[in-house]
Amino acid sequence: ITAPDHVVLRDAATGKVLRTLDEPAKGVKSLAISADGKRLATAADDKKVRLWSLPGGTLQATLTGAQLPLVSIALSPDGRHVVATGRGKRSLVDQTSVAAMWIWNLAEGTAQKVDLGGAVAGPIVFVDSETVLTAVGRELWEITFQSGRVRHRSIASMSDEILAVALSPDRTLLACGGKDRTVDLLERSTGKLVHRMPGFMTGFSAVAASKDGKRFATATIENRFVNIPASKSEPANSGWKQILDDEATASRIAASEVKVWSAENGRLITSLQLPAMQVDAIDFLPDSRQLAVAGWSREAGATISLWETDRGKPVRELARQTSVITTFDISPDGTAIAAGDAQGKLTVWNVAQSNTVSSHGFDNPIEAVAYSGDGNLLAVALDAGHIRLLDLRSGETRREMKSQSPLHALAFSPDGALLAAGLRSQGLELWDLRSKGDGRILKAAGDYLDKMPGYVAFSADSRLVVCGGHGKDIAVFDTSTGDLKGELRGHEHPATAAAFLADGRLVSAGSEGAIKMWDVARMQLLATWCMVPADPARQWADTWVAFRPSGEFICSNNTQRLVGWIVGGEIVAGNADNVHKRRVDRLFGGDAAAGAH
Repeated sequence: ITAPDHVVLRDAATGKVLRTLDEPAKGVKSLAISADGKRLATAADDKKVRLWSLPGGTLQATLTGAQLPLVSIALSPDGRHVVATGRGKRSLVDQTSVAAMWIWNLAEGTAQKVDLGGAVAGPIVFVDSETVLTAVGRELWEITFQSGRVRHRSIASMSDEILAVALSPDRTLLACGGKDRTVDLLERSTGKLVHRMPGFMTGFSAVAASKDGKRFATATIENRFVNIPASKSEPANSGWKQILDDEATASRIAASEVKVWSAENGRLITSLQLPAMQVDAIDFLPDSRQLAVAGWSREAGATISLWETDRGKPVRELARQTSVITTFDISPDGTAIAAGDAQGKLTVWNVAQSNTVSSHGFDNPIEAVAYSGDGNLLAVALDAGHIRLLDLRSGETRREMKSQSPLHALAFSPDGALLAAGLRSQGLELWDLRSKGDGRILKAAGDYLDKMPGYVAFSADSRLVVCGGHGKDIAVFDTSTGDLKGELRGHEHPATAAAFLADGRLVSAGSEGAIKMWDVARMQLLATWCMVPADPARQWADTWVAFRPSGEFICSNNTQRLVGWIVGGEIVAGNADNVHKRRVDRLFGGDAAAGAH
């Protein structure tokens, strides 16, 4: 096991430390153990390979000759060769990135160099005693070294940098894992693709709750592109236009899915029949039977469209423009939609007539908009951290506020007394609109993760406000005191969106692709929805399972055979009788949940 400045040998059965190797230099980046288990090789930043005896941990030899910091290492099956790759800069003057491989013949003590160009050097796998496979950027090379002669060929390439390589025991198949999280299975001899396992890149961009509290909706998005660096003139999520304009990149992006769920029994009501697009924001109209969707596609540009939530059918397109729509909000009476874009334009549309009611121009991109509960005020957040409260009757700015941090989301409390901003730094900022004072920063110790956009949501009674988007946990605050009530813990990766139901339950969604429902009053997890990637070959369009921590579950029909549980330490298959007994018609009936799944 590598540590900051040494290597630790442990007993695999007990975890007991057997010995700490005294590495002369810091920065051990890779380890390899010989086939007979008697030798350990280490590759380090100081450009040296060290060979150690096992289990004693005695230094046997130090191999020199590499000119770059080493990043990976492998030992040949017969123990005759050591191969390591390194990467760095060409020189102090020439900062061009370079990579190379060195092959040491242990009997002769000599090293041969193989130039890998400017690509990023990756892992190494021995095929036989004189052949290795190594990742060179997006390509997989086969390198042979026989009688002092070195040859190489590119046998495959992936859409992004190769991070991991594995060889099947019979040496016929290769598995390559890419930076885009896809895994390709290849024929080793030809490099022909046998099967591509898609990466689990789908997280969530938005969650919305219906006004009647009976439904909620979720929108997915490709995680790898959520945090694209913004240009000086456009906010971060406007990077969608740059990406979807690139045909090669756009072809690898999974289209967003918007689904409507029952908050009463956890079942999927419908999936919207969206065109291929990326969805940034969704919200229910007050009648709870229509959903507004804002997104971007190469064909249509930026759009806001209305959809039926029962059948998933389009009602009509409300807006279409070239600049990315970064945010929108629906007026409390459902007659208007206000949207802001990446060029600083605020537009208000009449929902019934699909025409523009008014528009305003700002000097900075718009990050968030929010209607007040009475519909008279519209809060507009600009990417410079400024917030303006617009009087919609007069069109004048009633108040200006400056956030202490760049912000991403806005929300009025239902009673109209408070305004909350989700920040791009730690926590949220809360203003009491009944006074002219500055905002209060509310934060929790575990809610920070750099560059993740924030979000905020108020409970229906205005007593609680939550924020997240900075880490796995969702912070819950008391709005009257600003005190931290607690943190909702359960997401495996950062939570990216949340919405309160009318009865006080909270629905959240995370970048790991899971949806969760919480009893906020008791700080308990009620249910989790897991989305299984669709399989077009089997015509699996909606594959999902929802479960309570105690084990009761419901799922789509095509997912039932995939469901399995660990109950009391025993793995229970999906078709076992006792698992079927755990199925429930009403996922949320009875007590919240006991124990942990």
